[in-house]
Amino acid sequence: CMLTPDGRLIFSMMLRGTLIELHESRRRVAHEKPVMSSLPNAEEVQAELEEAGLVVSDKHEEVVQAEYPSATDFLYALHNLGVTGGAVSSSGQPLSRMEVAEFLADYAECYSTKEGGVFATYRILYAVAVPRKKA
Repeated sequence: CMLTPDGRLIFSMMLRGTLIELHESRRRVAHEKPVMSSLPNAEEVQAELEEAGLVVSDKHEEVVQAEYPSATDFLYALHNLGVTGGAVSSSGQPLSRMEVAEFLADYAECYSTKEGGVFATYRILYAVAVPRKKA
């Protein structure tokens, strides 16, 4: 651990359950192309921190539902955030144009808002971790 004995690691991160709608819609459209990995849950994060010599001194989980004008706008927003790569969002095989079109239609149908847009769920962990006291 690179923290000083009185240091603190303060962070937030997305947890399993984030973008669950996207993953469900993708499974319906391209079930033969599952993503290679998933985000951790809070318990897994805590276990990894403990393995690294840190103790979680404070944590809070929050679920946020964001709205977007359309499924296409939602995908552009994810792209602009830079969260469209890696094992959590890739199956190693890109979706075909037909699958992308089917995905957009499925997402719009299943996760629409009253205002005509779509929603997406984000599960967020906010935490503070400190070095474990040495015996």
